[in-house]
Amino acid sequence: MSNLTFIGDIHGAADDLTVLLSDPIIADSQIIFLGDYIDGLNERKFSDHVEYSAVDPIQTLAIIRERVLEHHDIALLGNHEDFWIQTARRNDFIARTWQANGGLATWPKLGITKKDLATIAHALNQPPLQQYTDFLSQLPIIWQMSQFWLYMSVFAGKMIWLNNIVMIYCGFAMTTFLLMVVGAGLGMKMNLAE
Repeated sequence: MSNLTFIGDIHGAADDLTVLLSDPIIADSQIIFLGDYIDGLNERKFSDHVEYSAVDPIQTLAIIRERVLEHHDIALLGNHEDFWIQTARRNDFIARTWQANGGLATWPKLGITKKDLATIAHALNQPPLQQYTDFLSQLPIIWQMSQFWLYMSVFAGKMIWLNNIVMIYCGFAMTTFLLMVVGAGLGMKMNLAE
């Protein structure tokens, strides 16, 4: 038996991710990161109050990169990471899409102070950000393991979303069911016979 832990929608919450990974059961399982590692907000709204937390896209990417390289965890490409990659490749339309979907708040945290495509693309392709551009560029959108497979539904370069729930389809043999992963720092465990 092997424990799998699925973690999605981290959105720069490096502190929350660190706490989650400090759990011994989660730390000892293989982690499948489901994308959307960057572009978070530091404000969490509850019905009766608001909490603030740090958002650190670089630290989040460093943690995930280390888990992939050192622990052989899996990181899948999310739409926010694809925004990064396509912007680094100077895709103006995607850069504007990223700007409207979290990039404007993320870029200063990356040390990018100007909003023009040439400046942003240059920064993403130079140290220290280039290592993350290279890392994100090699992330798959599909992962499979023996009788278990997982893929992201992609349409026009975006994952399909429904009310902030990323839709992941999982299948065992001929049976398919819908796995919904909600919120930053939420892990779901599955035990599978190998």
